[in-house]
Amino acid sequence: MGRAAGLIVLGAVAATLLLELLFRILPVSTSTAMDYYADEHILSYEPHHRFVAASGWDLEHSHTLRANNAGFVAARDFAADPNAIALIGDSFVEASMLTTDDKLDTQITRALPRPRPVYALGAPGSSLLDYAERVRFAATQYQVHDFVIIVEEGDVLQAICGSGQVHGRCYDEQHGVVVPFRQASAGTLKRILRHSALAQYLTSQLKIDLGQALDPRRALELTLPKTAAADSSAGAQPAVDRSRALEGVADAFFAAVAPYRNGGQLILVLEDRTVSGMERNELQRAGREMLVARARAAGAVVIDTGPVFRDFVERTGRSIAVSPRDHHWNRAATGLVAECVAQTLR
Repeated sequence: MGRAAGLIVLGAVAATLLLELLFRILPVSTSTAMDYYADEHILSYEPHHRFVAASGWDLEHSHTLRANNAGFVAARDFAADPNAIALIGDSFVEASMLTTDDKLDTQITRALPRPRPVYALGAPGSSLLDYAERVRFAATQYQVHDFVIIVEEGDVLQAICGSGQVHGRCYDEQHGVVVPFRQASAGTLKRILRHSALAQYLTSQLKIDLGQALDPRRALELTLPKTAAADSSAGAQPAVDRSRALEGVADAFFAAVAPYRNGGQLILVLEDRTVSGMERNELQRAGREMLVARARAAGAVVIDTGPVFRDFVERTGRSIAVSPRDHHWNRAATGLVAECVAQTLR
């Protein structure tokens, strides 16, 4: 019995080592090691950090990315320049699934009638109040006056504390105030697993939480079936009216960016995922409408991508999404958005 158990353990170790070697050959997403390097409210990569990004179990759209001097994946390093344009957003701006030539910052640069540097400050998993922090950062560190902000469908809603899509500040719904937020630094286990290609494949490509899987108590919670009573009680909870919180997020955003506009333009580009066949839920719709109303009152320019994208799809029969599994903008979509932004800046 002891010999059989030893052989099983030896076989498992050998299989793990073989998988580790295999995934080191394949373009598996590598560790990004994001942290608060340049600013206490802004999550970014370590300056000049190189890493691999890929999508899904089949490692689709794999690219080697490099962070610039400020810790963002951008076509150029940043330097103080009042002529520069700050392009701010989440994964729609970083666009790890696109080549540098296809990304929005490069496309805007090409579409402008005269040369102006475009600084891409994109960070996946962030939301509206995080964008306000990057407006502050671009204005104070690099003297930027013009800001183009890509607003994803859920960015207003996700700025409420507890959404899991916050980097530096969020809206405390209970108390009606904006509060600082800081993601926890990586623990010892996570720092060790960053060096394993197999672990990176499980976490980055298959989205498995290894910390949860390796914790016996949390793993047990995953395997225990939910009772019918628990399911019914959860489903019976009344819907909460969050319009006041959405309004608070929008007001807080425009109040936060107001001191840094200095006569420059503030352009909000609204994603419209319904063009790709995805649904927009009621809270996303309410947050979007709230933001548009506040933007007009604040003198910001709003570019709604919906009509532009629908016209393109109807004329060409082509998609504006990267793939059926990925609703981020493809090269055609970033080109259309770049032209709209360039026209507005002109």
